[in-house]
Amino acid sequence: MTPDSTRQLHSVRQGKDFQVSGPLVWLAGDIHHTDFAPAVAWLRSRTVVHELPSIDAPPDDPARQFPAAIVLCQSRPGQISQAAVESLHARAPLARLVALVGCWCEGEVRSGHPWHGVKRIYWHQALARLPEELGITERPPGASHRPRTENGIDAILRALPAGTRMPPQAGLVAITTSSRDTYAALADICWAQGLRSVWQMPGWPSQSRGADAVIVDGWPAAPLETPKRTILLVNFLRPTNLQRAAQEKVAAVLGMPLFVPDLTQAIESLVGRPAGRGSIGAAA
Repeated sequence: MTPDSTRQLHSVRQGKDFQVSGPLVWLAGDIHHTDFAPAVAWLRSRTVVHELPSIDAPPDDPARQFPAAIVLCQSRPGQISQAAVESLHARAPLARLVALVGCWCEGEVRSGHPWHGVKRIYWHQALARLPEELGITERPPGASHRPRTENGIDAILRALPAGTRMPPQAGLVAITTSSRDTYAALADICWAQGLRSVWQMPGWPSQSRGADAVIVDGWPAAPLETPKRTILLVNFLRPTNLQRAAQEKVAAVLGMPLFVPDLTQAIESLVGRPAGRGSIGAAA
């Protein structure tokens, strides 16, 4: 058996037989923390989950020795050491290493000791990022085993063929920000998707009414004109932000620092994908 194999697990729950299909995933760490509840529920519905009782506990079933991915849940910094990660990965060296990290781990990259060679996904990114990382997506599959050191820039370069230029489509994205540099960076992302963009300074006359999507840098003081076509970029995203966004029917809320494939996926959901071209960050 290989990590790419589709596995099926038959079990009995409440007296009824059920079947789960998908890649085998080892799940370890602070699995039951509320930050990870939606992600863990998704994993249990789309993959064959083998929950490890502890980081140091090897699987007791030989049929579970070949996972496609190892998903580590950490709600606070320092719960899992780098040595424990390496020891676990040594038991399944072909498995994709994915970390789900909670609210309290946001500053770990700047001032802590984040793991090396582990794909890091924040709690609010999980439902958007896990399908791509585990290969459970409608997009064409990419390489089965990507390097542990692959980062967001590598994913972009892998998805964009060298020298490829596409004329802008009819799609228009309005970008609301007070920073020229932020606008330029977001406009480049839109251009890479074959979309035009227009800069909307806060307080300027609105240019977003005819836009297919609106990107807003920070939560505005005034009510959003088109919440169902708005993508909000928020620093230090918290569950209360998502609750407010749901109440106001905002299309998407993304945490900063921004992971580019997350933004392109959100734009695609509103505008669509350019014909004949994959998404930035999708498998090429």
